[in-house]
Amino acid sequence: MRNFTTQLLLLATLLSLHYTSDAKTIFVKENAMGDGSSWQSPLGDLSEALYIADFGDQIWIAKGTYYPTSDNDRTIYFQIVDGVELYGGFVGTETKVQERNWIKNVTILSGDIGRKNTTEDNSYTVIYTLNVSSKPLLMALLSQVVQPMTLQNDQT
Repeated sequence: MRNFTTQLLLLATLLSLHYTSDAKTIFVKENAMGDGSSWQSPLGDLSEALYIADFGDQIWIAKGTYYPTSDNDRTIYFQIVDGVELYGGFVGTETKVQERNWIKNVTILSGDIGRKNTTEDNSYTVIYTLNVSSKPLLMALLSQVVQPMTLQNDQT
C-alpha cells in the first residue's frame, strides 16, 4: 500500500510539472501590434489574448481601457476561458505579477463601445463566463481581475 501511495504522489508531481511547463504568459497593451509573447511584442486586443489562451495560461494586461469590440456590436463580450488567469495593472515592464501597481496603473474593461458617455449603445455584457469549472480561477477573478480592473459602463 505504501509503495502504491508513493507511486501516486510521484505521478501527480510529474503531471504537475508538465502542466506548469506548458503554461504561458500572454501580454496585452493598448494599441499594440505584436504577438503577445512579451512586453516588447504585446497584443493590442484582449479578446484575441482570451481566444489564444489555454488552461493554465496567464494574461497580463497593461494599464488602459479595453473594449470587447472595436465596432458597435453590443452582443460581443470578453469570453473568460476556463483555467486562464487575468491580471491587470501593469506598466509593461514587469517580470513578475507582484511587481505591478494596480492602484496606480488602472486597467479598465469597458462596455462603452458606441457614443462615449451614453448608455443606450453600450455592450449588453462586458465579461461572460461559461463552463468555467475552476474554483481557484473564480477566486482569482474576484481578487485579481475585478478589483485591479474596473468594469465601466456595463449593463449589469
